[in-house]
Amino acid sequence: MSDSSHLAAIAEFLSMASGRPMQGCAPENIVERLEQVKQRHPGKPICVVSNWIYADLEVTDDQRDVFQRQGLNPALLWAHNVLIDDWRPDYVGHCVRSTVQVSFIDGCLFETRNTVYVLQGQGVGKVVNAAIIMSILL
Repeated sequence: MSDSSHLAAIAEFLSMASGRPMQGCAPENIVERLEQVKQRHPGKPICVVSNWIYADLEVTDDQRDVFQRQGLNPALLWAHNVLIDDWRPDYVGHCVRSTVQVSFIDGCLFETRNTVYVLQGQGVGKVVNAAIIMSILL
């Protein structure tokens, strides 16, 4: 892939204008969702984000099997805006990329091994090559 096509793929991925629309938690329900997460996952850091992208990774069947054997789903989260971050309070206002997904609950709770992300408001879902999303430096 040439540098220009790689940059174009990154720009396309980061665009909120394309992808399948997805609805996260309503902003007025965030406090309730935070309490649910604290009860379900005591001690696990919580990160509330907006302007988010649910990234299904392009994987082969064999790769998908490897993820599943490890209790993981081949998906990552990208968010353009961190609203609250228990673990890294200085990330507020910045973007974040998650690690691989463990579960996706109620369309708005994206869990990784380390963190539960609360997806606020409208987001988009996209299929992406892992090399594209992983090449975006934070």
